[in-house]
Amino acid sequence: MALGEYYSALFTNDDDLAQDLLNAASNCGEGLWRMPLPDFYKSKLKADWGDIKNVGGRAAGSITAALFLKEFVSDTPWAHMDIAGAAFYDKSFQEYTSGGSGCMVESLVDWICS
Repeated sequence: MALGEYYSALFTNDDDLAQDLLNAASNCGEGLWRMPLPDFYKSKLKADWGDIKNVGGRAAGSITAALFLKEFVSDTPWAHMDIAGAAFYDKSFQEYTSGGSGCMVESLVDWICS
């Protein structure tokens, strides 16, 4: 929602990985924006019935979703691209027709092949 329908959000714990993915997206003409990953939102994931829950509420929802994923990767470099807003076009946009956009596929192929 925050980035609209033409940008995907990037969350990562690694600056080099972030730059590589942002470069790949730029090479492919896809919108990717690095988002903050502040630990102070982790409190939204506390659960009365377990160690952690996978939904932190609507406020900062994409950040808490990424923080949830972060709990399972330790210090391993990782990235999460939240494509929900850009995954489907209601109407044609630039070279895309309406429907599934395939967003970030081209960027990931570029990143893997580089």
